[in-house]
Amino acid sequence: MKEIIERIKALRNIRGYSYENMAAGLNISVSAYRKIEKNETNLTVERLFEIAHFLKVPVNQLLDIDGFSTLQQKVTDTEIIYARLSQGNHHPINHSTLHNRILFLEDQVRFILHEIKLIQSKFSD
Repeated sequence: MKEIIERIKALRNIRGYSYENMAAGLNISVSAYRKIEKNETNLTVERLFEIAHFLKVPVNQLLDIDGFSTLQQKVTDTEIIYARLSQGNHHPINHSTLHNRILFLEDQVRFILHEIKLIQSKFSD
C-alpha cells in the first residue's frame, strides 16, 4: 500500500495539486484526504478509482507495486501516418494536439523518474 500512496503523492505533485485541490476533486474534507496520503485510513477500491480519474491516469499505473510503470502512449497507426504527412508539409500540424501530447509525455517522464528514485531507495535500504 505504501508504494501506491507514494505514486498518488508523486502524481499529485506533478499535477501541481494541493491537498485542498485533491479533497475538492474527490468531494471529501482536506483532513480526510491527508489521512489517505498518511496511510491512516483504508483506501477503498472505489476511492482509488476516483483518485486515478482525478489525476488523469489509469488505475493500473497506481497499482504497479513492482515499481515498473508502463508507459502508455497510445500511438496509433493513424498518428504515425499523420506525423509522416506533417513532416512533409502535406498536412497542417495541429499545435494544440501536439502541445497536449508533449505535456502528457513530460508527465510520464516525471513519473518514471519518481519510480526510478523509489526503486533506488529500495535497494539502498
